[in-house]
Amino acid sequence: MKRLLLTIVFAGFCASVALAGSVFFYLFGKDRKVEMKMLIILLSLFLVANSISFADPVEIDFFDNALHILSDATYQDNGIRVDMGVDNYPGTRIEMVDNGIARFIHMYSNSDINMDGGLINLNLAGVDSSTINMSNGTIGGDFEVYDNAFATVSGGSFGHMRVSNNSEVIMTGGAVGLNVTVLDDAVATISGGTITGSIAVGSYNGTIYLDGTDFAINGISLTKGDKLSDFGTLVENSIYDYYEGTITGILSDGSIMNNDFKIFNQEYLAGYGDIIIVPEPTSLLLFGAGLVLLRRRNDKTRVH
Repeated sequence: MKRLLLTIVFAGFCASVALAGSVFFYLFGKDRKVEMKMLIILLSLFLVANSISFADPVEIDFFDNALHILSDATYQDNGIRVDMGVDNYPGTRIEMVDNGIARFIHMYSNSDINMDGGLINLNLAGVDSSTINMSNGTIGGDFEVYDNAFATVSGGSFGHMRVSNNSEVIMTGGAVGLNVTVLDDAVATISGGTITGSIAVGSYNGTIYLDGTDFAINGISLTKGDKLSDFGTLVENSIYDYYEGTITGILSDGSIMNNDFKIFNQEYLAGYGDIIIVPEPTSLLLFGAGLVLLRRRNDKTRVH
């Protein structure tokens, strides 16, 4: 925003000077060549200022196996890439707290981020074997986890949640402003938080587990282990078929669900993906997964 305002002010200034110079030389100038040179110089200054102001923001790379704490607006105009193209161990770490701002953050390799506040204007993405732990803060765009990454969400807010390519997300809180989509052998387990839009799984074998009580579709009560495809309406068309419906219920944290769903596991998207009410033993597995994550985080050495 500051860059845009500066550009507008400077452009206006250059235009004013160019106009004033043109009028002056037209009325009083005797040498038209001087007038033309003046116009060319002012036009060049305008174009340079415009190109600088609207140039792509600088992307910052962290790959030093250290801990970086984002607590101010230093990187508000920068995209941050962590361990991109390197195989660090235990991996570079990011701690984002209140007042921290970044344009976007992309995590790679063994890196991890703990987002406990702050603002990411665009998206937060976990790739490769990276880890995301989000407990607070705001993401203006999407929350993306793919290519064997792992994430937990216990708070904070963002737009879409996209999970794909053998990745996993455990959501116990937070707010999804748009939709949740799980694809390509990825898994999302949702036991808390709110989802404004729809939930969907698709090609191939994306799975969403819902952990809570009183789940129902069109007044039909669901029990532990039920698959939503067995209760949804099959929609057939010339491109692909899918099951759809609306699920209601109460998640384990008390949040109310009333969301449309789609399950794309028919025709050329055929697979075994589904949306499933969590069977009883899975709750214990979730607890165990949390302990594994905690141990992994504690094992990583902090470098200040």
